[in-house]
Amino acid sequence: MFFTAQKLINGPVGDSSKPDLGFVLGFVVDLEKGKIYALKISKERLVLFSNIKNFAKNRATILSQGLIPVKKQEADQKRVEIVGNRALTESGEVLGELFDFEFDDVSGLIVKYHIKTSLLRDLFKGNLIVSRNQVISLSQEEIIVSDDVVKARKRPKSFPKKEEALPLGATVAKV
Repeated sequence: MFFTAQKLINGPVGDSSKPDLGFVLGFVVDLEKGKIYALKISKERLVLFSNIKNFAKNRATILSQGLIPVKKQEADQKRVEIVGNRALTESGEVLGELFDFEFDDVSGLIVKYHIKTSLLRDLFKGNLIVSRNQVISLSQEEIIVSDDVVKARKRPKSFPKKEEALPLGATVAKV
């Protein structure tokens, strides 16, 4: 089953003995594997993905003793939060900002990335949803996607033939 990260933000975290251990504040992602490493929980704690028993609606249930304190040491360069990262194409075109992602609840693998496009760039086209195989690289600051993502959006839509575009009930006289 797939979940979106934003639906779990501020959702409760608990285990079988304590249903209210805290709330989900964010997701720590393993950049090399493209999967969730841990959930960031209130009171400066983490839950490793391997300690999550299941997800239901906006709630995470963890195994007993699954919480670990966040260490106040240098941040791990390979495991970071990615929501808010700048989104670019491989040729350098700015697309917008990564605002959400979908992941598999069993493996933690991120399967889709949701990019909020800039207002001026795509006023009527909406946000981009980028599949995992379209991502070129993922870093602490940005997500770089294939140029094909933009090319696919710019393809012209087919226009109806003249006969199809007439108002209902109108006919075309043949000469």
